[in-house]
Amino acid sequence: MIFYNSFQNAEDFLRAAGFRDIEHNRYYETDMYENSLGTAVGRRNLSAYGRDYTLLAVVVRGGGYKQEWAGNLTIDDGGMHAGFRDARDEALRFVKKYIQDHGITGNLKIWTGGHSRGASVSNLIGGFFAGGGNCLFRRQCIDYAGG
Repeated sequence: MIFYNSFQNAEDFLRAAGFRDIEHNRYYETDMYENSLGTAVGRRNLSAYGRDYTLLAVVVRGGGYKQEWAGNLTIDDGGMHAGFRDARDEALRFVKKYIQDHGITGNLKIWTGGHSRGASVSNLIGGFFAGGGNCLFRRQCIDYAGG
C-alpha cells in the first residue's frame, strides 16, 4: 500500500513557508510498523544575530499512521518511553542522511513539530538537540530553534 499522497500536506506547508529540497522518508511509501515514523525534512537559509544558518524543518507525521500507533504503548524500564524513543531515532537517522545527501555544512538550526504521536516524538527530537545530542552530527553545529 502506498501512502505517498499523505506526504503532500507536509510538502505543501513547507513550500509555503519557504523551504526547499523537501524530502520524506520511506514510511510515506511503504507499510508502517510499530516504531516507524513518517518524517519530512526541508531547508531554508536564515540569518540571526549576525550569523548565517541553514534552518532544517523536521515535520513528524501524527495522523493516518496505521500500525505506528502501537508504538504509543511500547514502554520499557528505562527513563524514556521506548516507542517514542525508537520513533525519534528513526527521524534522526533520516535527518542525518538528509544533511549528508545535501552536503549541508556550517551552522544549523532545527525546527521540529508534529501532532499527536508526532508531537511526542518532536519533543524528544528537540530534547535531543537541546541536550547537546548533536554528537550524532559531528561535523555540524546544530541549535534547536524550538517549535
